[in-house]
Amino acid sequence: MEGSSRSPLKDPRKIARNYQLEVCKKAVDQNLIVFLRTGGGKTHIAVLLMYELRNEILKPSRSICVFLAPTGALVKQVLVMTPQILLHSLQHCFIRMEHIVLLIFDECHHAQAQSRHPYAQIMKEFYKTNTPKVPRIFGMTASPIVGKGGLNQLEYSRRINSLENLLEAKICSVDHNLQLECVAATPDIKIYLYGPVANHSSGFIVTCTQKLEETKDECTRTIRKEQCDDFQELQKQIKTLERIHGNLVFCLENIGLQGASYVAKILLSSDHNDLMQMELDNSDKVGCIADHYLKMLVQS
Repeated sequence: MEGSSRSPLKDPRKIARNYQLEVCKKAVDQNLIVFLRTGGGKTHIAVLLMYELRNEILKPSRSICVFLAPTGALVKQVLVMTPQILLHSLQHCFIRMEHIVLLIFDECHHAQAQSRHPYAQIMKEFYKTNTPKVPRIFGMTASPIVGKGGLNQLEYSRRINSLENLLEAKICSVDHNLQLECVAATPDIKIYLYGPVANHSSGFIVTCTQKLEETKDECTRTIRKEQCDDFQELQKQIKTLERIHGNLVFCLENIGLQGASYVAKILLSSDHNDLMQMELDNSDKVGCIADHYLKMLVQS
């Protein structure tokens, strides 16, 4: 998107599907959160939207498009960055909100009104609808709700409304189910059967829980030694460790040792963006201590 001095822009509409074009058309006119399953082509809709707004982005001004995602930059006028970097840039006036034409939130369900997540802070502190210029908002998610199952219909509605209100956008899905079935990735489902779980107070469960506690305590001592001068980093790592530990204890008590072991291995091999729910700046140190804790469990 650097202009006519370079190779001409490729028209992304040529390879777009009907439902992608329809969602893009809505997103040009209003702030939108697109709710599509993994593999449904959300990112291509974002590319279509950049293309439709190219005249605003490319005109002789300081206008830019910001794509919040943990990958490298695309081109000059399209800045790709983590939400923490944008928040820092806005707070220090390196970037001004009025210079952003299009603001894209990948995995936008992390924007929770009551959280300190950078997505929430960006919107609450810097997106002011009463100012002359605000960016078009485009959110992408495969699941607009954060959290475990068991929520009732009222709570689902409350959380969806909260997400829409925070991003000043409306959630949109698609009706082209047959077309979507042809392009979206089908998950490889594996079913693992397990027998009855021992009582929580049984000697075996108590012993395993104590082992988890000992491992957590050892990791906590390591954190305190290494981060004794950085209280904020210390609290962040301990909070992450406590959350992982709590999840594994829950699994141990409800699906048994084999199930908890599977969960530990999955977490160990997973992306820390999911593991930490993109908490704050998602520092490498937090991921490192999480790996250390999980490796100790898997190897024990």
